[in-house]
Amino acid sequence: MDIFEKCFGYTQTEEARREGYYPYFHEISSRQHSEVVMDGRRTIMLGSNNYLGLTSDDRVIEAARQALEAGGLAVGAAEDVLVEEPIDRPGALAGITGALARAGVNLRFLYLATGTRVVIGAEDLERARAALA
Repeated sequence: MDIFEKCFGYTQTEEARREGYYPYFHEISSRQHSEVVMDGRRTIMLGSNNYLGLTSDDRVIEAARQALEAGGLAVGAAEDVLVEEPIDRPGALAGITGALARAGVNLRFLYLATGTRVVIGAEDLERARAALA
């Protein structure tokens, strides 16, 4: 038996989404605030620590920028990354990392962004892209 067979056979999430009653991971298509646009509708945000809207308050943003600068922190460089959006089911991340490992891709970093988006930084981005195609 393949070690991931049980993970890839898991279908409850897809079934719940098809039936319209899967309540998790709705994409927010606006700036984070006390009101957001979710699934195309303007909605009051009560499901985060930002219910007061402070993370998008210009005064808070400027104070944070000044604090970072005072601490000697600055953005020095940026790099290209891969962003994958796997199906939300157990083992999905293992499938991604397994494919990258089998292709000999060295990861520099990997983290979960919004929803189920996985951000991947790799030494050889083209090899990583090919491994996940």
